[in-house]
Amino acid sequence: MLLAARWYESQRKGLGAEFIDEVGRLLASLAQNALLYPERDDGFRRIYARRFPYVVSYRVQRECVVILSVLHMRRDRPSE
Repeated sequence: MLLAARWYESQRKGLGAEFIDEVGRLLASLAQNALLYPERDDGFRRIYARRFPYVVSYRVQRECVVILSVLHMRRDRPSE
């Protein structure tokens, strides 16, 4: 995530901080109500960033949110 923030900052001053703020918004949303987002067949849930092409994949285990990844959606990734 820090590498992504550095890359965005290199594109435009302040954009890296905006990226970090957006990820923070996602995590705050999960802290408030992680069950709001639908569970997929694989048992994971996803929340999508608004301004950036990123998604946070997570599970809810007991009363904890376990984050699997913060993933760029436009890059190649292993097949699921």
